[in-house]
Amino acid sequence: MVLFPNPTPELRREYFAKMHPSFTNDNLTNALEEAGGFSFAQLRESYIMAGQKALTEKREIRADDLLDGI
Repeated sequence: MVLFPNPTPELRREYFAKMHPSFTNDNLTNALEEAGGFSFAQLRESYIMAGQKALTEKREIRADDLLDGI
């Protein structure tokens, strides 16, 4: 097992921006705050849940989906 420290707000922003380039600083603010204290694994799971919601609704992932995933 390898211990990774939880990502800082800046790393969370960078992580989500790389996962989905349409996420901007402006539309990620609430999601980044809500994900405070999340591990990288939890961030990934949040993104997967956002993707499932968008897929169900037959559209692209939006930042509000990410917030719902969190």
